[in-house]
Amino acid sequence: MSGATTSNWDEAAQQLGVKVRWLRDNLSRLPHHRYARSIRFEADDIQAIRDMHRVVPPGMGTEMEARRDLSSPVEMVKVGRARRSRSVSGVAS
Repeated sequence: MSGATTSNWDEAAQQLGVKVRWLRDNLSRLPHHRYARSIRFEADDIQAIRDMHRVVPPGMGTEMEARRDLSSPVEMVKVGRARRSRSVSGVAS
């Protein structure tokens, strides 16, 4: 390691603003370093966790918004359950 600062469970949880329990419960999905039975989080790991959970609303100037062609019309589609027509059998007309 070239001077990289590492954090233990408590320090990483504090830097991320979460509880240690959340880190432990989600460890399999989070970047981290395992040394024998010891788990450590480097600064890059903590930044990657922050990036993984970043939410950017549409239209906030993200790269994906810039790549999308906004000049083409957008078709609005109503989403819902298809209704089945009921046939009434045995009713005299």
